[in-house]
Amino acid sequence: MKKGKATKTQVKNERSPKKVEKVIKSKGHPSGKLPKGKELHHVKPVAEGGKTTPKNTRVVSKAKHKKIHANRKKRGKRFIEHNIYVNEFEMEEIRNNAELNKSLKKGLSDMKSKKGRLVE
Repeated sequence: MKKGKATKTQVKNERSPKKVEKVIKSKGHPSGKLPKGKELHHVKPVAEGGKTTPKNTRVVSKAKHKKIHANRKKRGKRFIEHNIYVNEFEMEEIRNNAELNKSLKKGLSDMKSKKGRLVE
């Protein structure tokens, strides 16, 4: 996998049921399935080149998993807000651009429902 990027095929391979089952077993769940209310979280996201390995995954509750990803989204926004390439005026334009925000929300919604496609 290229550093920082993953193709659609690479993401599919990393999320294959066999790999996921193997990692879950290595994490102390002999059936290869997680208990109800638990999910497998990739520390480094698969889409960013992360692997499905015991070292890069954690078993977390669904609620905790949701919080982790919500915090990632907030960190991304803070990065944009504090990045030296975007001044306060430009950031205000980004925040107030209804069309851009609508597009970003649609993209996020599509991603969550797996309707979107990865950009290679």
